[in-house]
Parts: sequence; structure tokens; C-alpha cells
Amino acid sequence: MNNSFSTSLKKISLPLIIALTGIGLLIAGFQSGQSNMYLIATLLFTVAGLVAMFFSVSNNIGKLSIVIGSVLGTVGVVIYYQITNDIITIEQSRTYDIKMDELVKQNLTDIKTAQITYKEANQSYAKDWNTLKDFIVNGKIKIAVKNGGVPNRRLTTQERAIIYGAGDKRALDYNMTEVEALALSKTSNPPADLREFVRDTMSSSFYESSFGSTSSISRRAKMGFPEFNVDSIFYVPNSGVQFKIAVTDSVEYQGIKVQALYVEGELTMKSGGKKVLYSFGSISSPALSSSWD
Repeated sequence: MNNSFSTSLKKISLPLIIALTGIGLLIAGFQSGQSNMYLIATLLFTVAGLVAMFFSVSNNIGKLSIVIGSVLGTVGVVIYYQITNDIITIEQSRTYDIKMDELVKQNLTDIKTAQITYKEANQSYAKDWNTLKDFIVNGKIKIAVKNGGVPNRRLTTQERAIIYGAGDKRALDYNMTEVEALALSKTSNPPADLREFVRDTMSSSFYESSFGSTSSISRRAKMGFPEFNVDSIFYVPNSGVQFKIAVTDSVEYQGIKVQALYVEGELTMKSGGKKVLYSFGSISSPALSSSWD
């Protein structure tokens, strides 16, 4: 009997060690927050030990088969859960990365729009975010106002005198031009067909004409972006890290000195930890092309 027990013990000793080692690694993995793949590997290691024990003992194979079957069933359920959870998590991370990719591009596009407009108004780019932010919130731009068309008729002799002087005798062979129509529209008593004629410019809020416009708000909503926030566009989304900006005042380009603008930011992808650099502009030319174009 002692020989039989000794023999059985020898048969199951190695599988038992494997199973116990796997259980120990599994417990340690749960306690230390290891990845799902690590936990699955330790589960399979444990199962391998249990299966080896199953085939090492022949005299109680019936009872052991029930025990091993129960263990394997449980392991199968756990593995299925872990794998399913991993797939869901990976898919969620990819969806998140796609949205962050779109948002970081949108932020840089908004910065580019603001910088171009700032340069048109000030003949140079804003060199820091505080300056550009103030322009976005408080800046004014000139907007062309156009209303009405040039009447399809010739000038009268009276209208000719108003525009060119009483002594002017130029021929009235052609329809009036836009310049002539504008001059008549600005008189104290313009002709009836020119009372609604307008060719002018007006001062308007940059924010209201761009980021606050109905079309801009609608487009952001359609893309699933949050409402425009002037503070957030200078940051890589959900990172707390500002985009880097560089403005070079004297870049030699095609024989002349020009100003160059370069903006960049790095986004870490949630699904794999990969870092992606986004940028627009250049430090050596006036080009404002984007890295993703």
C-alpha cells in the first residue's frame, strides 16, 4: 500500500507543482493588476497542471474527471470573459483614438484659421497663445457688404454732371459702371434704382463671424465635438499639454524675407500607446500645410 501511495505521489508530483505554481501566479497577477493576457496565460498554465494530474492517476479517474471537468469549465468561462472584455476594451480605445485624432486636427485647423486672420489684420502672426486668444475673443475684422446690382441703363446728363462735374461732356454711349453707381448711391438724393445699392465694408467680431457662426456650431455638433472653447483649442485633447508654437520673423524664401509659422503637438493613442505628431506650417518657409494632408 505504501508502495502504491508512493508511486501515485511520484506520478502527480510534477503536475501538482505545475498546477500550484499556476495558481500562485494567477493570485499574484490579480493582486498586482496584471493584464488580461497575463491572467489568461497563468490560467492555461494551471489547467495544464490539472490535466496532467488527471492522466497521471488512473484508479480514481471517474471522480477526478468530474473535478477536472468542473475546473476546465470554469476556466473556459473565465477565459471567454477575459478575451471578450479585452476585445471590447480595444474597440473602445480605437473609437476614442479616432475621435481624438479628429479633434486634434480640428484644434490645429482652428488655430491656423485664427493665425491667418490675425496676420491679415496685424501683418504678422501672433507669437504666443495669449495674444491669439485675445484676438479670437475681442478682435475685429473687416467684412465686405454688398447689396443691389448696377442698373442696366445709361447715365443721364444730370447724373453725369453729379459725378464728373457740370462741364463734363463725355459721351453716354454705355451703361453705367459699378463705380458710377456707387458714386450716385452716396449722394443725398440717389436715383430710385440705387437707393438700396451698397458697396462697403464693416467691422465685425472675428469670433462671431467664424467660431460663433451658425454654420460652425452646426458642423461641430455634427462631428460630435464639444462646443467651441477658446481655451481648449491650444491644447492637445485630454492631455493638459499645450501645442508648441514657433514664429520666425526673417526666413529667406525666393529671394525675400518672410515670416514663418510652425505649430505642433503629440497625441498618445490609447489603443496601443503609440505617439503621433500633428503639425502645420514650417520654420523654413511660409507654407502652412498640415502634416495629415
